[in-house]
Amino acid sequence: MKINIRAIHFNLTDELRDYAAEKIGKLDTYYKNIILADIGIENHESEAKDQHHYIAKVKLVVPGKDLFADGTGADEFAAIDNVEQKLKVQIDKLKGKQNKGKLDEFQSLIRSFFGK
Repeated sequence: MKINIRAIHFNLTDELRDYAAEKIGKLDTYYKNIILADIGIENHESEAKDQHHYIAKVKLVVPGKDLFADGTGADEFAAIDNVEQKLKVQIDKLKGKQNKGKLDEFQSLIRSFFGK
């Protein structure tokens, strides 16, 4: 899986780059067919002075249908953790749909074999 990381409105540190690559890279253990992960981390200033919140947006390119998620947090790391959890849920749903299709195919094969 190829991973692209970019920061918007702040400088991307090596620590943050490594953390994002590690967290989103772990999704490859759940679903092997991920081709590309495009990660964007944005810094938004709130109305209160010196308070920031971060938004992490991720696009996973997979065969058939791309997955999108965004997560927010008080810091960059919390935003990445949030979006990782959302992507895990989407990957589980995608895998369930794919496995259901295989199960339906298997059940129809069995029914045709036994004539029921």
